[in-house]
Amino acid sequence: MTSPGKGPIAFLQLVGKLKHVRRSGWIRSGVGPGRAPGEVVPRFTPSPPTSGHLGSQRIESVSDHMHRMSVMALLMAWAPSSAQALVDRDKCIRMALVHDIAESIAGDITPHDGVSNEDKHQLELDALITLGNSLGEEYQDAFSEILSLWNEYEAGESPEAILVKDLDKLEMLYAIPLGCIATPPPPAPGPR
Repeated sequence: MTSPGKGPIAFLQLVGKLKHVRRSGWIRSGVGPGRAPGEVVPRFTPSPPTSGHLGSQRIESVSDHMHRMSVMALLMAWAPSSAQALVDRDKCIRMALVHDIAESIAGDITPHDGVSNEDKHQLELDALITLGNSLGEEYQDAFSEILSLWNEYEAGESPEAILVKDLDKLEMLYAIPLGCIATPPPPAPGPR
C-alpha cells in the first residue's frame, strides 16, 4: 500500500508544476511583457494567465514544450517507412514526455545560468529521485522507466535519444513563428 502523501497524486502535483515553469531562454531573450533581453531570470516564474494562444506573447512553459515534442514524436508514425525503422517511435514519445520532467523541481537551467553541466545533471538527478520518492513503493517500476528514459536521453547515444534531442531543438525553432518570441517594437519616429 502507498504511504500517505505518496503515490500518483503526489507525483502528478509535482509534475504539474511544469505548467508554471517558463522557458528561461525565452525570458532571457526579452520575450513577454515587461522583459528585457539579458534580464536575470528566476528559475521558477509563474506564467501569467492567458487565453492559451502563444501569439499573445505568453512565455512558453516547460510543459508546453514537452507536449509539443511528444506530439512531434507521435507524428513519426506517418514518416516514410525507412525513417520509422530506425527508431522506436513509442520510446521516443515516452522520452519526450520525461526529458525535462526534473525541471518541475530543479527549474529550467540554461547554459547562461552559470551552472556546470555536471552540477546541472546532479540537480536534475536529485529532482528525479524526489519525484520517484513521491510515487511510493507501488510505482517504483514506473519510476525506473522514467529514470531509464531520462538517463538514455541525457547520454544522447541511442538513435531514440539522438532523435529526441533533435526534436528538442526543432520544437524551439517551431515555437518562434507561433509568437513565443516577441517582435521588437519599430524604431521611434524621428523629428520631421
